[in-house]
This record gives sequence, C-alpha cells and structure tokens, in this order.
Amino acid sequence: MRHKNQSADFSCWAAFPTSLIAFTLMAFGLLGCRFNLAGYLTEPPLPSEVIGHYSINAEQAKHTLKGYDDLSGNITIEADGTFKASQIPACCVHGLNESSYPFSGGYYSLTGNWKVIKESAVYVVRLEITNAALSDVPSTTSPTLLRERHASKTSRSVHLMRGDPLSLGFPIFSGDFYDIVFLRVKKQG
Repeated sequence: MRHKNQSADFSCWAAFPTSLIAFTLMAFGLLGCRFNLAGYLTEPPLPSEVIGHYSINAEQAKHTLKGYDDLSGNITIEADGTFKASQIPACCVHGLNESSYPFSGGYYSLTGNWKVIKESAVYVVRLEITNAALSDVPSTTSPTLLRERHASKTSRSVHLMRGDPLSLGFPIFSGDFYDIVFLRVKKQG
C-alpha cells in the first residue's frame, strides 16, 4: 500500500502513448508510406518508375498458375506510351483463376497503349490492348469459352506494387483477388 505522498512510477509507460500513436499512423499510411497494407501504390509514380521490362515471377506463378507450364511471360512498358508483351498466361488477361473456373489456357502476345491512372484509391497501369494474339490453346478448349475470354480491343488494369523497383500485379479472381506478379528487370551496369 502506498503512502498518500508517494506517486506511482509510470516512467515505463511514458513512451507507450507516443509509440502507439506512431504505430497507428504508420499502419494507416499517414507517415508518407507510398503503399497500402496490400502493397499497392497509393501515390503517383514517376514515369521512370514504370517504364521498363518486366518478367513473370516464376517462383510465385508456379504455385498459383495451375495448367500453365511456360512461365516466361514478359511485358515492356515504353516511354512513348506503348507496351508490348509476350507469353502472357491467358488468365492474366481475362482475370479468372482457371483452377476454379473452366480452363481455357493459352498465352497472349499483346500490343497497345498504357497510362497510369488512379483506380479505387491506388495507382494502376491501364493497358489499352489494340492487338492480341492467342497461342498454345489446348485442343479441348471450347470455342465459346475462347470467344468469351478473348482480349482483342479491351483494357486491363494492372496494379503497381511494392518491389525493388516497382512490380506489376495482374489481378486474378477466384472468389477473392490475388495478383500474378511481374518483376521489373533491373538494368545491368
């Protein structure tokens, strides 16, 4: 029992409110964090952060892309506002998880234009597809399914994600969304 002239020693708690406030601000991105908790970019990128060559993250993709054997997909974002891509798994273009939905398969070669836009509080690369060629489609794929999922003259939003430098994430729906990640290839030298 304390004497009425003694005060409790709260020195160990003195830093607690400050730490709690700092953690809360950091968790909600109020300390200048560029990314939300999902790793998506929340402030406009510099063009130099987006322009470049990206390759599929094969380590991640081999666990999430069921039925796709070729994991050499790549996309090049050009400074003139165009892009070109090859060996892009079809699910990255139509956005459906083919282990949950009927498998159509195949790989796209794509060309078109791109721009960065804000969409649902995050920044994305909007790909406006002007040419799409689908190859390596399994012979068992239904022609109706292929028509429904064809990418000709469409657009696709691709997340700008935390990476070193930024990565691209093609959202895939399987009841919830996850991203197939393309890592930016760092320049040599």
